[in-house]
Amino acid sequence: MTRVRLPDTEVPAPERGTEQLDGQVDELAGLLVSRNNGTHVLAQAEALLVRCAEVVAVDQGSSDDTVERLEAAGVRVLRLPAPQGEGAALRVGMQLARELGYIGALVPGPELLEPEAVDVLALAHKRAPEAMFMGVGPGEAVAGQEWVAAAMLAEGLEPPPQSDFKPPLSGGLIGRVELTLEKLVETRFSHPWGSPRVLPLQAMLRRDIQCSGPEFHLECLFLAVLAGIPTIEIEFDSPPQRRVITCRKTGTRLLVRMLVLLARRRVAEGMGMGGGYAPPTTSPLTLLLATGLALATALPASGCVRQVAAPAATELACESEMPRGTWPGGGAAEAAWQQELDARASRGTLWMQQNVVLDEVGPAPGQRLQGALILGGPQRLRLRLFAAFGVMALDLVVRGQDWQLSVPSLKLQRRGRGELPSSFEDERGRKLPFRVNLLASVLQGNRRGESVSWQAGACAVLEEFDDTGVVVRRFAWEQGDSGWHLAREELLEVGELLLVASYSDYRPVGEGHSWPHLLELRDAVSGSTASLETTFVRSDGVTDEFFAMAELGAAAAELRE
Repeated sequence: MTRVRLPDTEVPAPERGTEQLDGQVDELAGLLVSRNNGTHVLAQAEALLVRCAEVVAVDQGSSDDTVERLEAAGVRVLRLPAPQGEGAALRVGMQLARELGYIGALVPGPELLEPEAVDVLALAHKRAPEAMFMGVGPGEAVAGQEWVAAAMLAEGLEPPPQSDFKPPLSGGLIGRVELTLEKLVETRFSHPWGSPRVLPLQAMLRRDIQCSGPEFHLECLFLAVLAGIPTIEIEFDSPPQRRVITCRKTGTRLLVRMLVLLARRRVAEGMGMGGGYAPPTTSPLTLLLATGLALATALPASGCVRQVAAPAATELACESEMPRGTWPGGGAAEAAWQQELDARASRGTLWMQQNVVLDEVGPAPGQRLQGALILGGPQRLRLRLFAAFGVMALDLVVRGQDWQLSVPSLKLQRRGRGELPSSFEDERGRKLPFRVNLLASVLQGNRRGESVSWQAGACAVLEEFDDTGVVVRRFAWEQGDSGWHLAREELLEVGELLLVASYSDYRPVGEGHSWPHLLELRDAVSGSTASLETTFVRSDGVTDEFFAMAELGAAAAELRE
């Protein structure tokens, strides 16, 4: 027979009534990150303002009208001059929200939350402002059940059985990070990488948060657990997006830090100094908190918030106006992909006069250049840029497997065969402000992946995957008067965004083809931008001579095989 010793302190019985939120929660702020995504962030802000007293958006150097649109909608915007990473933006946003007097920050991540989901998180924070709450799907709440068990034991009740839901793990090194998290905190979490959540500002900002990228969310989670901050999962009507970090560097850095913290905890426990994580059941204060947390966890099931039927996963809001059958490729992902590749290849040869602005992150003004861009099908490319008085600034030639780059101002001349290197630097270590390999990849438009599918939760956004299932490129189309046009292209590597290309001002070129006369390229890592404006274009007269490679000087004849 099992004996359970209950505390002698009288514990208030949990409230079983129904509570409805009335207006905004004064101590709760919404927290968003923006960069050239004004429409989506505005929709997020409108959803949060129903329950949050204020919404703070941290903008990472938007080059469009995102900031102006947010400010016009009453959102407080904190401007950063250049992208610093999602984690870095959220950290400064949390600091600002705390200075404004808020206790918690509701962070939806990439989600456009339903009103019911916002209500659940806001009410849970109101009931237990010291806790971190995370949104999960139906039946997926596995973290925080020990707090429910503690509250029921305090009442002399038998705890319910633990959920048998097993969160999906990533593969490889990232899966190892998630398994280590389970060992570290002695529980499981179904969405450690950044599901919608409410962060207790004062408690979290006292922790040593170091990550600046999307791994910030997992770091916050295990730091909260180590510090004894209650971590509770709240079930939504439909599962939120599960974000998986695939960068090896990110996984290695997190794994090393988690193992160090785990070792420190074990040493402290071995010396009788505590350090383990277990819900206390003897303190009246913690028992009272546990009771409140138990009620907060049970909110979706107790009728405290109005429930509505969850929409089907394939039903998107935009599809009511743009049915999938009208999307590029007739709504078929493979057809849309091949259609875009065929369109690029069928343009054949193009000769374009360009006005170019190169803007490197920093106080220096952008460089204004003129030049020519010449395409000779998918295998040939030449970009020549000139500064004032006709001084050569850059000459890039790609012909099949051979390439050559010349930058006279850096006394840089390179020639090689195969893929272009990711960076170039001169003898003094000065690097080009832009990665020409990404520039060439966008301009040539070659196939990068093995398969494609439409992105979940978006309309006419196509994701291209490599043979391991990792996203390597995204295409986003928009509909205009003359049909669909490619508006945005993203290049990724092991899950990290490298380059964003924005296309606009399409004009006809030749028979049945068009060309974007405005192309903006943004290096997502360095923050540098390159704007190419086509002032003249023709599709004839391009010969092999345009792609001839000049002889390199003897001092600069560095061949890279």
